[in-house]
Amino acid sequence: MIAGSQPKSVSVDTGTRKFVKLWSLEDLLPLTAENLEDRDISNGRQAFTAASCFACHRVNGEGGSIGPDLSASMRRFSIRDFLEAVIEPSKVISDHYGVSVIRKTDGNQIYGNVVNYYGDAIGFQSDSLNAADILRIPRKDIVSLELSPISPMPPGLLSTLTREDILDLLAYLHYENPSTGNDD
Repeated sequence: MIAGSQPKSVSVDTGTRKFVKLWSLEDLLPLTAENLEDRDISNGRQAFTAASCFACHRVNGEGGSIGPDLSASMRRFSIRDFLEAVIEPSKVISDHYGVSVIRKTDGNQIYGNVVNYYGDAIGFQSDSLNAADILRIPRKDIVSLELSPISPMPPGLLSTLTREDILDLLAYLHYENPSTGNDD
């Protein structure tokens, strides 16, 4: 992406999708790059959209930037590691994409990211899809501030996709991406 350029947003009405299955890693493995050959790349992109991946992740300059850019994900990670990160998002949380939890004196907890430290308050973004909405939480109201053990990526994102949709989604990330090429 060119420095200073903004990613293209992707807005697609996915409608209400029906539950297919709460997928486990064992349901989808073993898989190799050869299993992704001759897949329906267009359906893979639609599956990526239907699973709401574009809301937080960027691929080839389009989508969100809350989560990691997935443009080269299939070159950086094995299929197993990638699927594990999607199916069990809280198992390993990257330092770059985790969130914090503020425990308040009134017993409430707020999840999000510290964006600023003011003299007597902390600027906290609790809605990563609305970057302009910053809460100013007085320090006197805070009992603790720590990293959350829960990923901001919800589990079950693949649960409205069929196995074929998931294979197509993986192929979309692998083959339709100019940074990965078609040499695998």
